[in-house]
Amino acid sequence: MLGEPVHRTILAIDVEGFTRRQRRDVDRLQMRRELYRLLEQALARAGLQTGDFQSEDRGDGILVLLNAEGPGHALCATTH
Repeated sequence: MLGEPVHRTILAIDVEGFTRRQRRDVDRLQMRRELYRLLEQALARAGLQTGDFQSEDRGDGILVLLNAEGPGHALCATTH
């Protein structure tokens, strides 16, 4: 039986053209490091802590689920 519905803020981040043939592995590794650095910076600026979200590495991107009770609305305010 399913429980009560849970509202989440979903953040999907994708690196466009990540698998282009002209990109070398060293370029892809640098892009991934920078992607994670920027994500961590944005989440910290929004006041989010590790327990406020779950993330899943998607190779060329990241899927982030923010907990309903966390300050997910603060993330949107930091992008303006």
